[in-house]
This record gives sequence, structure tokens and C-alpha cells, in this order.
Amino acid sequence: MTKIAQEKARRKGYIKVPQGLPISQGKNSKSEAAYDWLALKALNQLPSQRELSRKWGWTLYKTRRFIEYLEVFNQSSNNFQSLGTGSAGGVEDTSNNFQSPFNQSPSTPTEATDVSMPLNQYITIGGEDNKYACEGVGEDLHRSVTRSADCKRLLRAWLDLYTGAGHTVDCILAKDLGVCSSVVRQGNLDGALLVLDWLYNCQRSKPKYLRQQGMIHIANVCNKKVYAENFCLAKAWKADTLKPVEQSTNQQQQQQPPKREPRYDKRGFLIKE
Repeated sequence: MTKIAQEKARRKGYIKVPQGLPISQGKNSKSEAAYDWLALKALNQLPSQRELSRKWGWTLYKTRRFIEYLEVFNQSSNNFQSLGTGSAGGVEDTSNNFQSPFNQSPSTPTEATDVSMPLNQYITIGGEDNKYACEGVGEDLHRSVTRSADCKRLLRAWLDLYTGAGHTVDCILAKDLGVCSSVVRQGNLDGALLVLDWLYNCQRSKPKYLRQQGMIHIANVCNKKVYAENFCLAKAWKADTLKPVEQSTNQQQQQQPPKREPRYDKRGFLIKE
């Protein structure tokens, strides 16, 4: 048996898997996702990461992290298939430089499964069934937001508007959480809620432009550089939307015939009209 054949026999990290195996519907396991990606890669039919995240039932951030691992795995596999020889004439083993994220013990974490990574940070908003992954969030910011009912209220309002406009929430970015926390600390919760309402529902030029450009996140309209201006615009818009209602009410009151004064007879009894 040749040295390459002996090396292949020694390695146990690779097995032959037939193509065309069905992938389960709903949330896929890492094994299913890995098989699906490798099969599509071999056929040169890889879709976008966003499409894969929807197919696998994962967040976009988790999908990106896992595909990074798969790229390294695929490259390692290609290197193995084209094994060279080392300086001593033997087979060069590169498998020790690569660790799989499957079945890792807590004592040997890898970059893809490191519990300190933002991938494992979630925020629950509106019940245990509504968990959202956070991308690039530090521990202090995560703790500040999760412990604040006002922060969650602002995030809930944005999520309702964002998903109501037909968008999908893959994860909540750190910059949105940071601006949310800052707004609440400064006591501007009601103002921020008004700005979000203006951003999604006002038909004037600036909010329409922001929507067209995809600038529809909390950080886009409530950061300290633009919040004051946007709040003034939102306040003016809200006042103008209330004016027609007030004018209509006043007109209705004016159009109503004046009430006639009640009349009484000589004995003080009310005269029925």
C-alpha cells in the first residue's frame, strides 16, 4: 500500500455521500446545511447567502459564519485530494490545522462555535417565541438593552413597522441597539417612536427618500447627528395631519343648527316641542 493510500485509510474525517439526498423543510441542522452547500458548490449552483439563510431557517449572520467555515473545509478537502509530499518524501498532513465545528467539546471551542461570539447573543422581544440574533454586540450593550423595558418597546415598534413594510429581520445590528439605548437613556423614547412613525408613514420628500434608499433602521434616523432635525419634521407632520381632523370637527359644529332654549308654562312645567 502506498503512503498516500495509507494516509487516506488513516483519515476518518471524510466519507462518501451520494448526491440528491433530500433536505428537510424548516430549520436545518449543521450537517444538512453542510451537505446542501457542498452539493451546490460541486454543481456550481450556489445561491446567495440570504437565500441559503431562508432555505436553512437560519439567521443571515449564522449562515455567513457557517459558510466561512465551509469555505475553509472545502479548501482543506481540495488540498487533501491533491496531496503533495513533504521534505522527507512523506505525505504532508494538513488535517491537524483544521477543526470541525461538529461535536466540539466545550474545552476545545473553535471560531465557528465560540460561545463569546455575537452569534450566540439573542434578544427576546414580545415573548419567548420572538428571539432575534444580535450582530457584533458587546456584553455591556446587550445587558443594557435586554434589561430595559423602554428599549424593548422601541425595538418592538421598529420591528412591527419594518416587517409590516415587507422586510425580514435576519438579525438586529449593534448600531441599532446602541442608538436605541442612547435614545432611551436621554429620555427621548416618545420622540423616537414619533420619528419611526414619520419614517414609515409620511409621504413627504425626506422620509420617502430614506425609504427608497433603504435607510429605515433606528440608527439611520435616531442617531445624535440627525435626531433633532427628524424629530422637528416628524412633529410638524403629525401636527399637520391633525389639523384637517380639527377643522372638520369645527365645521360640523358650525353647521349644526343652534339649540333652542327650553320653554316653560306659567306653572313652571316644560313645554314639549
